Amino acid sequence: MASLYATTAQPEFIFLTESEVWQALHSENIISAEVQRILSVLQTRFTDYMRETDRENLPPEIMHVAVRCPIERVAVELMVGMRGDREEIRNALSASCSGRFRTS
Repeated sequence: MASLYATTAQPEFIFLTESEVWQALHSENIISAEVQRILSVLQTRFTDYMRETDRENLPPEIMHVAVRCPIERVAVELMVGMRGDREEIRNALSASCSGRFRTS
């Protein structure tokens, strides 16, 4: 199974619960900025991985994104759309980070 690792979260964020992270995403703060940073790195890694892979022979179920803490899990869920309000949160997150981190 191929694994793509989410970037390592900064130490001050690794003990937050998923609930705390989701709640923080609706306003501008250091937690939402950290999620945006993780998203940006994860998207870059995924794009690079796909450039180096034979996409025609890569079934989607073999791709696994490894996370090490709740804030990384939230970033991965936002990226792959596991939550129904993903687009609303992504838009708010992008706006709250004022362009400090690239989202695509």
